[in-house]
Amino acid sequence: MMNAMNGGEKAMNGGEEEMNAMKREDE
Repeated sequence: MMNAMNGGEKAMNGGEEEMNAMKREDE
């Protein structure tokens, strides 16, 4: 269970970086 949570956390962090990149493109 802990491993699955860690994997989800990494996925969320990756999505956050993608969102930041998109925001930069919009500006």
